[in-house]
Amino acid sequence: MDLEQLAQLAEVEDVPRAQDRLLRALARDEAEEGGGRGHWDQELALLKAEQDDLNARRKAVAALEERACPCCPGAVRTGRRTPPGRCRS
Repeated sequence: MDLEQLAQLAEVEDVPRAQDRLLRALARDEAEEGGGRGHWDQELALLKAEQDDLNARRKAVAALEERACPCCPGAVRTGRRTPPGRCRS
C-alpha cells in the first residue's frame, strides 16, 4: 500500500473487515495487466457508504435511547415496536 491508500484505509477503519476488503481489492488491482486502482476505488466507495450508514444508525439509536420511553424499555435493543396507544411520551 502507498501512503494515499493507508490514509484512505484510516478513513474507513471502523467498518468491520475494511482492511481485509481493501487488501483483496489491492491484490485484484495488482493482478491485472497495467495495474490500476479500479477495484480499490470501488471497494473504498462501498466502505464509505457502509460507514455513512453505520454512523446514521448510531445517531438514530442514540436519539431513541435519549428519548427513553418508560412504557417500552428495551425497544431499541429488540427492535420491537410499541403497540399504538401504549406509548404516551
